[in-house]
Amino acid sequence: MKLYPKSDLTNSDKIFDLLQESFGEKRSVPQLLKAFYDRRQREGETLRAFSHALRELQAKIEKKSVTKSSGQDAALRDHFAENVRDPLLRKELKKFIRTHPEISFLDTREEAIRWPEEDERSCGPRPRVASSHENIHVHCLLDSGSQVSTITESFFTNHFRPRRSKLLDINQWVTLTAANGLEIPYIGYLELDFEAQGVTIPNRGVLVVRDPPDPQSRARKEAVPGLIGMNIIQRKNQEIKEPKLLEDSAWTNTLQAAGKAMTSVRGFAKIAGKSDVRIPAGMVTTVDATGYRGSQPGEDHPRRPRGSRVIMSTLSSVSRGRVKVQVANIAQEDVWLRPRERIGIMHAVAGVQDDNQAVIFFSLCQ
Repeated sequence: MKLYPKSDLTNSDKIFDLLQESFGEKRSVPQLLKAFYDRRQREGETLRAFSHALRELQAKIEKKSVTKSSGQDAALRDHFAENVRDPLLRKELKKFIRTHPEISFLDTREEAIRWPEEDERSCGPRPRVASSHENIHVHCLLDSGSQVSTITESFFTNHFRPRRSKLLDINQWVTLTAANGLEIPYIGYLELDFEAQGVTIPNRGVLVVRDPPDPQSRARKEAVPGLIGMNIIQRKNQEIKEPKLLEDSAWTNTLQAAGKAMTSVRGFAKIAGKSDVRIPAGMVTTVDATGYRGSQPGEDHPRRPRGSRVIMSTLSSVSRGRVKVQVANIAQEDVWLRPRERIGIMHAVAGVQDDNQAVIFFSLCQ
């Protein structure tokens, strides 16, 4: 301001204009409109933060525009609905707007924020149980609909990071998805010993999920930071022969349901051929496997295979006695799989159309 003539600094309106020229929005209206219509919800950005960013851009456009146009709230509402990251939520919002054409932007945003919570409740109640991971007490949800077990990032930071527990980064191979189709971000994978109802199960894989951004969900996760999925439930079901004798009815009901689900097992995937198969460090490799023999109710599950490898969630059809399996090596050294080495469990899949009806899903041998 010192560089301007003193005559320009005697008038308050002139001073404001000079400040606006120096520090105000320099983009033109067409540039601001382009920024508005190019704006999408970013990864990790909450719905509320995304809506604030859109409103801020719209406010700048209104301030720069010479003429005022009608329908700005509807334009803001429609752009918000069409550019949220979750495709299922995007579809629901568009349907909501079609059935409520007079709905405001703020009401649409509140509907979007409520939708994941209502969808979570629609999945039905999940029982809570007390357990311990590496002798650390933790409250968990029992979820037979989840293939994996999880703990929250804050719980890991408070209890396991001080023990120098290391996380393996498997984000490039595994995508964690909730029941509503929304991707769940996580920071890594580790193996823990699990104990509940007097039974200890060693070396269970656990994913560390990020803490939710909104205060209500964060409070719920702080109260129950763990989730026990089928990778623990199935193994516990093998260890406990009489679930009815357990004191906790939640475990009894879940294990009995898991026992019925295990009838989907159709054999154990084994490395095909007569030569060793190399899985390069940090890579995903598709290998041929055999072993589809139908249900094997009398055969025990094999022990966890050696080496840091993960069987990717895979749907595959049997062709000439062989199936394709994706194997990820999360170690920093190559892993070699021997001929006929067991690497996964084959499960029959219902509800998938296929001519030979031999569609199977793979899970890791544990």
